[in-house]
Amino acid sequence: AIILSELGAAALAAVTLKRFRGWLRGLFGKRRKGAPPDKGTAPGKDDKTPKESELPGEKDAPRGVPFSPSKPVKGPNLRHNLDRITQKTPVHGEINTIIRPGVNVADDVAAINAGRAVRVGNETHVNGRVYGIHSETGRLFPIRGDGFVPLTRNEFKAVGVLRTFADDLPRAESILRRMHGMTDADIAIAKELLGL
Repeated sequence: AIILSELGAAALAAVTLKRFRGWLRGLFGKRRKGAPPDKGTAPGKDDKTPKESELPGEKDAPRGVPFSPSKPVKGPNLRHNLDRITQKTPVHGEINTIIRPGVNVADDVAAINAGRAVRVGNETHVNGRVYGIHSETGRLFPIRGDGFVPLTRNEFKAVGVLRTFADDLPRAESILRRMHGMTDADIAIAKELLGL
């Protein structure tokens, strides 16, 4: 009798745990990957799980959710453009991605606003490039992809100094060598990027 009551308690706990998990899934609209929809829900109806898709015509396109912003997004801040960086350009975070000249960011912005982008997590994929979107401003920022170059803080600073003093490279290098933490490798990467 004692064994049966322990088995009954264990079975009751298992059923209760299963119901609790089902209740949580119903509450938060999530279910395990590959699991069938909860009973009473026809596939595709009231299913909160986003459908994965690929944009037609994009070879090796990322798998994600088609994305159309609720408000139009704005292009990246000009500080990301390689040809706009100066010694006074502010540096944000540890990695600052710059945009090479010739990248048609306006087409990317238009494609995103027209709903021709794919959202993967917090990233927006379009035309072989990946952007993030600042939630407060709706402004894009480059992450990676064709024509984007991620730079460390010091590499970014080196680009700014070299562009500001492009007519006087010895002075630019003197300034860079006095900057805290600046290395020869940082300067070499900036020079290569600028074709110096």
